[in-house]
Amino acid sequence: MGMSSGKIEWNEVAVPREQGLFLVVLLIIVYGLNTYVWGPQCDATKGVRKDIDAMSAQVKIMEQTLAKLQEVKAAPVVEAPVETAAPSLADPRFAPYLRGDIKRREDIQRDVVHSLTSPDTLRGLTLQDMVFDDHPIDQGHYVRVPFRLAVKGPFNATLHYLQQIELLPILVVFDDIVVISPIKDRSQLETTLSASMYVVKSADAFFAPGGTP
Repeated sequence: MGMSSGKIEWNEVAVPREQGLFLVVLLIIVYGLNTYVWGPQCDATKGVRKDIDAMSAQVKIMEQTLAKLQEVKAAPVVEAPVETAAPSLADPRFAPYLRGDIKRREDIQRDVVHSLTSPDTLRGLTLQDMVFDDHPIDQGHYVRVPFRLAVKGPFNATLHYLQQIELLPILVVFDDIVVISPIKDRSQLETTLSASMYVVKSADAFFAPGGTP
């Protein structure tokens, strides 16, 4: 390739100056592609990989936490001996009843709502839904009231919430926990808890065989 009288002669061999000019143009093109196309794409790919690794680690921790909660739920209930109330007195959930303070369903439900949805308990989570079953189940010495609770928030806040509610001094048993990460926003977790609130009819429930929830 050569140039003659302002025209490009493709059959002629390019002179060194033309070869050098072509090489400079080629380097400029490669630099531009690397700066504005390949470079940003590589950075974006690295960012996605980091997000995937972080999410995988979070999912692993969440699975371990849920497994521990399932173990606690599946653990056998040891009934307190009829001749003594000492084991029940050690549990803050039972102490008021053993003192003769029998609460109504409305009072217990109010305590449950406050304990599970107060700002101090949620701490960074948003309450999505909380619905109590309109048909409580009478189980002799106590009444079981199923309810569903849904919250949404970041991973750390969700993990802290699940750990904290297990320690609340309320007569509630969590039957099922479902945690999902919406595709539209991986930074947020949507957690749905199925639970049962227990309304004790009298202190006799703690001494009757199989009476303690």
